[in-house]
Amino acid sequence: MNETIKQPSLIFSIGKILYFLLPFPVALLSLSLMSMYMKYYDIGVNMAANNSFLVFFVAPVLLIVLYITAATSLYLVNRYFKYQWLGILLGSALIFIVGIGSFLIEVQSDLDYPTEKTKNITLFLKYYVSEIFE
Repeated sequence: MNETIKQPSLIFSIGKILYFLLPFPVALLSLSLMSMYMKYYDIGVNMAANNSFLVFFVAPVLLIVLYITAATSLYLVNRYFKYQWLGILLGSALIFIVGIGSFLIEVQSDLDYPTEKTKNITLFLKYYVSEIFE
């Protein structure tokens, strides 16, 4: 009964820490996209009301959903597969999908909002990139 327990390496431990910090930048990106989308198409009452709604209501729910996604995907992949790095990689991809999916849900819910601009996601993304690099 001389079994050795394999200890996780330092790099894997740091990878897990970074994995559980990943929902913060993904949520920030998603909330930034939502805010700029509302600004670009002039949706809502005004920017203060829109951003307050995003910060106080959408951000906590989005972070909770992203953390549940991170924990669940890491647990399920590590339970059914041998490689722990696979759990981190697939979980990271799923976190990005859920984060960007929340932005796409916002876009879908605002399709019937009357604006002067034509709703084209590529024009909005060009505007978003130009605003970031200005």
